[in-house]
Amino acid sequence: MVTALIHAIFILDSSGTPIYIWKHKNAPQTLFKGRDEALVGSLISALLNFGQETFAAPQRIDFNGYALTFFSGKFGENVFWAVAVSDSSDHRRATTRMLKDLVNALSALLETVAIEEGMVIETERSNIEMDTIISRTIEKHLRSLPSWRSNPIKSLILSLLISILLGAAYYSIFENPLVSLYISAFLNMNPYFLGAFIVISATVIIGIMSGLAASNTLSGFISGYFSSVISYAIVHQITTIINILALAFSFGLLSALIGGIVGYYTDTVKLKYI
Repeated sequence: MVTALIHAIFILDSSGTPIYIWKHKNAPQTLFKGRDEALVGSLISALLNFGQETFAAPQRIDFNGYALTFFSGKFGENVFWAVAVSDSSDHRRATTRMLKDLVNALSALLETVAIEEGMVIETERSNIEMDTIISRTIEKHLRSLPSWRSNPIKSLILSLLISILLGAAYYSIFENPLVSLYISAFLNMNPYFLGAFIVISATVIIGIMSGLAASNTLSGFISGYFSSVISYAIVHQITTIINILALAFSFGLLSALIGGIVGYYTDTVKLKYI
Protein backbone atom coordinates (compact mmCIF):
# COMPACT_ATOMS: atom_id res chain seq x y z
CA MET A 1 0.00 0.00 0.00
CA VAL A 2 1.31 3.44 -0.93
CA THR A 3 0.49 6.38 1.25
CA ALA A 4 1.56 9.92 1.85
CA LEU A 5 4.31 11.15 4.08
CA ILE A 6 1.64 11.44 6.76
CA HIS A 7 2.92 9.26 9.59
CA ALA A 8 0.18 9.87 12.16
CA ILE A 9 -3.04 11.79 12.74
CA PHE A 10 -4.23 12.96 16.16
CA ILE A 11 -7.87 13.94 16.62
CA LEU A 12 -8.31 16.06 19.78
CA ASP A 13 -11.31 17.79 21.30
CA SER A 14 -11.18 21.43 22.41
CA SER A 15 -9.99 20.41 25.88
CA GLY A 16 -7.07 18.50 24.35
CA THR A 17 -8.50 15.06 25.09
CA PRO A 18 -7.42 12.59 22.37
CA ILE A 19 -10.50 11.33 20.52
CA TYR A 20 -8.64 9.08 18.10
CA ILE A 21 -5.01 8.43 17.19
CA TRP A 22 -4.15 7.03 13.76
CA LYS A 23 -0.65 5.84 12.92
CA HIS A 24 0.46 4.41 9.62
CA LYS A 25 1.79 0.87 9.78
CA ASN A 26 4.93 1.89 7.85
CA ALA A 27 5.66 4.96 9.95
CA PRO A 28 9.32 5.18 11.03
CA GLN A 29 10.01 3.27 14.23
CA THR A 30 11.90 6.28 15.53
CA LEU A 31 8.93 8.58 14.92
CA PHE A 32 8.12 9.13 18.61
CA LYS A 33 11.42 7.70 19.92
CA GLY A 34 9.64 4.79 21.59
CA ARG A 35 7.07 6.92 23.40
CA ASP A 36 3.43 5.86 23.56
CA GLU A 37 1.10 7.59 21.08
CA ALA A 38 -1.27 8.60 23.90
CA LEU A 39 1.58 10.39 25.68
CA VAL A 40 2.55 12.14 22.45
CA GLY A 41 -1.10 13.15 22.02
CA SER A 42 -1.04 14.74 25.47
CA LEU A 43 2.14 16.62 24.61
CA ILE A 44 0.56 17.88 21.37
CA SER A 45 -2.50 18.94 23.35
CA ALA A 46 -0.33 20.87 25.82
CA LEU A 47 1.53 22.52 22.93
CA LEU A 48 -1.77 23.47 21.29
CA ASN A 49 -3.23 24.94 24.48
CA PHE A 50 -0.04 26.84 25.27
CA GLY A 51 0.00 28.34 21.79
CA GLN A 52 -3.63 29.44 21.96
CA GLU A 53 -3.27 30.98 25.42
CA THR A 54 0.06 32.68 24.77
CA PHE A 55 0.08 33.68 21.10
CA ALA A 56 -2.46 32.11 18.76
CA ALA A 57 -3.48 28.68 17.57
CA PRO A 58 -0.44 27.12 15.82
CA GLN A 59 -0.72 26.17 12.17
CA ARG A 60 2.51 24.28 11.58
CA ILE A 61 5.57 23.49 13.65
CA ASP A 62 8.68 22.01 12.01
CA PHE A 63 11.07 19.76 13.86
CA ASN A 64 14.14 17.85 12.64
CA GLY A 65 12.70 16.14 9.56
CA TYR A 66 9.12 16.09 10.84
CA ALA A 67 6.29 18.61 11.04
CA LEU A 68 3.08 19.07 13.01
CA THR A 69 0.23 20.66 11.05
CA PHE A 70 -2.92 21.80 12.87
CA PHE A 71 -6.45 22.33 11.55
CA SER A 72 -9.66 22.88 13.51
CA GLY A 73 -13.20 21.78 12.78
CA LYS A 74 -16.61 21.64 14.45
CA PHE A 75 -19.15 18.95 15.25
CA GLY A 76 -22.35 20.48 16.54
CA GLU A 77 -21.25 23.34 18.80
CA ASN A 78 -17.97 21.65 19.73
CA VAL A 79 -14.53 22.46 18.35
CA PHE A 80 -11.99 19.73 17.62
CA TRP A 81 -8.48 19.62 16.19
CA ALA A 82 -6.90 17.38 13.57
CA VAL A 83 -3.12 17.29 13.86
CA ALA A 84 -0.97 15.62 11.21
CA VAL A 85 2.52 14.32 11.91
CA SER A 86 4.22 14.40 8.53
CA ASP A 87 7.60 14.51 6.88
CA SER A 88 8.78 18.12 6.68
CA SER A 89 9.33 17.73 2.92
CA ASP A 90 5.56 17.65 2.40
CA HIS A 91 4.41 21.18 1.73
CA ARG A 92 2.24 22.88 4.32
CA ARG A 93 -0.45 23.66 1.72
CA ALA A 94 -0.82 20.01 0.73
CA THR A 95 -1.08 18.84 4.34
CA THR A 96 -3.52 21.60 5.25
CA ARG A 97 -5.77 20.79 2.28
CA MET A 98 -5.86 17.18 3.40
CA LEU A 99 -6.70 18.13 6.99
CA LYS A 100 -9.46 20.48 5.83
CA ASP A 101 -11.14 17.63 3.96
CA LEU A 102 -10.56 15.33 6.92
CA VAL A 103 -12.29 17.53 9.52
CA ASN A 104 -15.29 17.89 7.19
CA ALA A 105 -15.45 14.12 6.72
CA LEU A 106 -15.15 13.40 10.45
CA SER A 107 -17.64 15.96 11.78
CA ALA A 108 -20.74 13.76 11.65
CA LEU A 109 -19.00 10.72 13.13
CA LEU A 110 -17.48 12.71 15.99
CA GLU A 111 -20.93 13.73 17.23
CA THR A 112 -21.51 10.10 18.20
CA VAL A 113 -18.02 9.54 19.65
CA ALA A 114 -17.15 12.70 21.59
CA ILE A 115 -20.43 13.35 23.39
CA GLU A 116 -19.04 16.25 25.42
CA GLU A 117 -15.74 17.96 26.11
CA GLY A 118 -13.29 15.61 27.77
CA MET A 119 -15.50 12.54 27.38
CA VAL A 120 -15.04 10.07 24.53
CA ILE A 121 -17.02 6.89 23.87
CA GLU A 122 -15.13 4.58 21.52
CA THR A 123 -16.44 1.41 19.92
CA GLU A 124 -14.82 -1.03 17.55
CA ARG A 125 -17.14 0.18 14.82
CA SER A 126 -16.35 3.87 15.37
CA ASN A 127 -12.61 3.12 15.35
CA ILE A 128 -12.93 1.25 12.06
CA GLU A 129 -14.96 4.09 10.55
CA MET A 130 -12.45 6.65 11.80
CA ASP A 131 -9.53 4.68 10.40
CA THR A 132 -11.30 4.27 7.04
CA ILE A 133 -12.12 7.97 6.74
CA ILE A 134 -8.56 9.01 7.57
CA SER A 135 -6.98 6.51 5.17
CA ARG A 136 -9.31 7.43 2.30
CA THR A 137 -8.81 11.15 2.82
CA ILE A 138 -5.03 10.79 2.74
CA GLU A 139 -5.16 8.63 -0.40
CA LYS A 140 -7.48 11.18 -2.06
CA HIS A 141 -4.81 13.84 -1.67
CA LEU A 142 -1.92 11.61 -2.72
CA ARG A 143 -0.53 12.42 -6.16
CA SER A 144 -1.09 9.83 -8.90
CA LEU A 145 1.84 7.56 -9.74
CA PRO A 146 3.29 8.55 -6.36
CA SER A 147 6.36 6.33 -6.43
CA TRP A 148 7.51 8.13 -9.60
CA ARG A 149 6.22 11.66 -9.05
CA SER A 150 7.56 11.95 -5.50
CA ASN A 151 11.16 11.34 -6.54
CA PRO A 152 12.93 14.18 -8.43
CA ILE A 153 14.94 11.85 -10.72
CA LYS A 154 12.06 9.48 -11.50
CA SER A 155 9.66 12.38 -12.02
CA LEU A 156 12.10 13.98 -14.46
CA ILE A 157 12.35 10.77 -16.50
CA LEU A 158 8.56 10.33 -16.51
CA SER A 159 7.96 13.96 -17.41
CA LEU A 160 10.49 13.88 -20.26
CA LEU A 161 8.94 10.78 -21.80
CA ILE A 162 5.39 12.10 -21.61
CA SER A 163 6.18 15.65 -22.70
CA ILE A 164 8.41 14.70 -25.65
CA LEU A 165 5.80 12.25 -26.97
CA LEU A 166 3.01 14.78 -26.46
CA GLY A 167 4.97 17.57 -28.15
CA ALA A 168 5.95 15.43 -31.13
CA ALA A 169 2.38 14.20 -31.55
CA TYR A 170 1.03 17.75 -31.32
CA TYR A 171 3.35 19.07 -34.00
CA SER A 172 2.78 16.05 -36.26
CA ILE A 173 -1.00 16.34 -36.09
CA PHE A 174 -1.51 20.11 -36.32
CA GLU A 175 1.19 20.71 -38.91
CA ASN A 176 -0.27 18.11 -41.25
CA PRO A 177 -1.20 20.02 -44.45
CA LEU A 178 -4.84 18.87 -44.43
CA VAL A 179 -5.28 19.63 -40.75
CA SER A 180 -3.56 23.02 -41.12
CA LEU A 181 -5.77 23.90 -44.06
CA TYR A 182 -8.92 23.00 -42.15
CA ILE A 183 -7.84 24.97 -39.06
CA SER A 184 -6.89 27.99 -41.21
CA ALA A 185 -10.32 27.99 -42.84
CA PHE A 186 -12.11 27.42 -39.53
CA LEU A 187 -10.27 30.21 -37.71
CA ASN A 188 -9.98 32.41 -40.81
CA MET A 189 -6.27 32.71 -40.06
CA ASN A 190 -3.33 33.38 -42.33
CA PRO A 191 -1.20 30.18 -42.65
CA TYR A 192 1.89 32.12 -41.49
CA PHE A 193 0.19 33.16 -38.26
CA LEU A 194 -1.24 29.68 -37.87
CA GLY A 195 2.29 28.24 -37.82
CA ALA A 196 3.32 30.68 -35.12
CA PHE A 197 0.16 29.85 -33.15
CA ILE A 198 0.91 26.11 -33.32
CA VAL A 199 4.49 26.59 -32.10
CA ILE A 200 3.51 28.91 -29.25
CA SER A 201 0.60 26.76 -28.13
CA ALA A 202 2.78 23.65 -28.25
CA THR A 203 5.40 25.43 -26.15
CA VAL A 204 2.82 26.32 -23.49
CA ILE A 205 1.22 22.86 -23.50
CA ILE A 206 4.60 21.11 -23.21
CA GLY A 207 5.50 23.35 -20.28
CA ILE A 208 2.23 22.66 -18.48
CA MET A 209 2.47 18.91 -19.06
CA SER A 210 6.09 18.86 -17.92
CA GLY A 211 5.17 20.53 -14.64
CA LEU A 212 2.12 18.35 -14.04
CA ALA A 213 3.97 15.13 -14.73
CA ALA A 214 7.04 16.11 -12.72
CA SER A 215 5.28 17.62 -9.67
CA ASN A 216 8.62 19.21 -8.86
CA THR A 217 10.01 22.66 -9.62
CA LEU A 218 13.45 21.66 -10.90
CA SER A 219 12.24 18.52 -12.70
CA GLY A 220 9.45 20.49 -14.36
CA PHE A 221 11.89 23.20 -15.46
CA ILE A 222 14.41 20.75 -16.95
CA SER A 223 11.71 18.63 -18.57
CA GLY A 224 9.97 21.64 -20.12
CA TYR A 225 13.27 22.90 -21.51
CA PHE A 226 14.45 19.71 -23.17
CA SER A 227 11.00 18.42 -24.17
CA SER A 228 10.22 21.61 -26.06
CA VAL A 229 13.51 21.58 -27.96
CA ILE A 230 13.64 17.83 -28.63
CA SER A 231 10.03 17.42 -29.78
CA TYR A 232 10.31 20.35 -32.21
CA ALA A 233 13.70 19.21 -33.51
CA ILE A 234 12.50 15.63 -34.09
CA VAL A 235 9.37 16.56 -36.05
CA HIS A 236 11.07 19.29 -38.09
CA GLN A 237 14.31 17.31 -38.48
CA ILE A 238 16.47 20.15 -37.21
CA THR A 239 20.11 19.17 -36.85
CA THR A 240 22.09 22.40 -37.21
CA ILE A 241 23.61 23.78 -34.01
CA ILE A 242 22.48 27.35 -34.73
CA ASN A 243 18.81 26.39 -35.09
CA ILE A 244 18.91 24.17 -32.01
CA LEU A 245 20.47 26.98 -29.96
CA ALA A 246 17.81 29.37 -31.23
CA LEU A 247 15.15 26.95 -30.02
CA ALA A 248 16.91 26.44 -26.72
CA PHE A 249 17.03 30.17 -25.94
CA SER A 250 13.46 30.92 -27.05
CA PHE A 251 10.72 28.31 -26.89
CA GLY A 252 12.81 26.03 -24.69
CA LEU A 253 13.16 28.67 -21.97
CA LEU A 254 9.46 29.53 -22.10
CA SER A 255 8.46 25.89 -21.68
CA ALA A 256 11.02 25.54 -18.88
CA LEU A 257 9.60 28.51 -16.95
CA ILE A 258 6.05 27.22 -17.30
CA GLY A 259 7.14 23.72 -16.32
CA GLY A 260 8.91 25.02 -13.21
CA ILE A 261 5.93 27.10 -12.09
CA VAL A 262 3.38 24.33 -12.68
CA GLY A 263 5.71 21.77 -11.10
CA TYR A 264 6.06 23.92 -7.99
CA TYR A 265 2.29 24.40 -7.67
CA THR A 266 1.54 20.70 -8.14
CA ASP A 267 4.17 19.79 -5.57
CA THR A 268 2.54 22.08 -2.99
CA VAL A 269 -1.02 20.75 -3.35
CA LYS A 270 -0.47 16.99 -3.55
CA LEU A 271 1.01 14.73 -0.90
CA LYS A 272 4.14 12.70 -1.54
CA TYR A 273 4.76 8.96 -1.37
CA ILE A 274 6.23 7.06 1.56
